[in-house]
Amino acid sequence: MSCLVAFAVGEKYTIGNGFHVIAAHTGSQCFKLKPKSASSKSCYLMVNVQTYGGGLWHTWFGRDLNVAGRIIVRKSDGSSLQKLVKVKKSLFRIPTLAIHLDWLVEAKS
Repeated sequence: MSCLVAFAVGEKYTIGNGFHVIAAHTGSQCFKLKPKSASSKSCYLMVNVQTYGGGLWHTWFGRDLNVAGRIIVRKSDGSSLQKLVKVKKSLFRIPTLAIHLDWLVEAKS
């Protein structure tokens, strides 16, 4: 997530005339890992995720995914430190259902 805010006040500005503010917001669709979400089932290690943004989620399924983002590390003295990480190795895959099982997802919605 990021935010960009810009404004300009001209040389001929006088108090009370107002000014224009232009702003924009950018964001990328992604899956965010939930804190403390790891679990295992049927010999698979799983992590719970939540969606961010209005993505076309089916395009993410069946692909190798890696991890990137900001983490907070607790140091030995009790203070915390923020770090940016990017794991280049593919760690995750969100499986997609076979086409003949799509009715299960539609029935639950």
